[in-house]
Amino acid sequence: MLARDELFARLRTVDNLPTISQVLSELMSRLGSVDHNATDLADIIVRDPSLAARFLRLANSAYYGLPCQVRDVTHALVLLGEQEVYKMVATVSVFSSLASSGSNMTHRREQFWMHSVSCAVLANLLDKVLNLNNEGAAYTAGLLHDIGKVVLDQVFPREYAACLQLAESRGCSAWEVEEELLGADHCEVGAWLAERWNLPPEICETIRSHHRFNEALIHRELVGVVAFADVLSHQEVDPELQAEKQFWSEETISWKDMQALTGRELDPLKILESAAKAGDEIRDMLAVLGH
Repeated sequence: MLARDELFARLRTVDNLPTISQVLSELMSRLGSVDHNATDLADIIVRDPSLAARFLRLANSAYYGLPCQVRDVTHALVLLGEQEVYKMVATVSVFSSLASSGSNMTHRREQFWMHSVSCAVLANLLDKVLNLNNEGAAYTAGLLHDIGKVVLDQVFPREYAACLQLAESRGCSAWEVEEELLGADHCEVGAWLAERWNLPPEICETIRSHHRFNEALIHRELVGVVAFADVLSHQEVDPELQAEKQFWSEETISWKDMQALTGRELDPLKILESAAKAGDEIRDMLAVLGH
């Protein structure tokens, strides 16, 4: 068992933790400013030839089903728009970073990718349905919400494997025993890493609070959207995720919570149908990306 201070002291000594790409960091910053255009964004993306190549492969895949071939990044921006291009770059960048992190991914790599992208896509969907106008942050936070699992698995592989075993024996979710064995859970560790990356505060807070919605004091709409997308992605998008037997504590967000949070009526059937459709589309995306 580790103490919290011991865990973070150890993390600060690790020099090969996952990093956020310079391209993604600059893209987030530029999109946050009113003074940008498609040429500016394309110039940022093409600075990383490998990322740009994977980006174009995804843009030309069946996942998007565009009527013509995407010739270059600028063409993609015209056809798909800034937000969709940003989501593509975020997905490719994060996958590349995590693939080279050195994590053993004891919780199964393919399942982790599937859940991360599922959560991102569903968070984006919920943001649109609820007219929250925060798509980029919802997608990014959904994509990165479990980044702490990768860090724990990379730096403390035996201890993290023990967490999974203990959670299974107790019939609970792994995050409920992480703090007991490791001194902090993957939510707190993920938020710590996001802060090191200088990600926006709302994304850091969402990563920190996605399993504790009732404790979130700020950015509650974004936290709620990602927390609910997390629940949906386990329960609806990929039946194989049930193999891990997800258990949800009293902090789990519900349909009722979401309606109270946003003051809007939700159509459960419509959202669940969209979630099921998203599952097939996400598998297509992962096939293109090689995961």
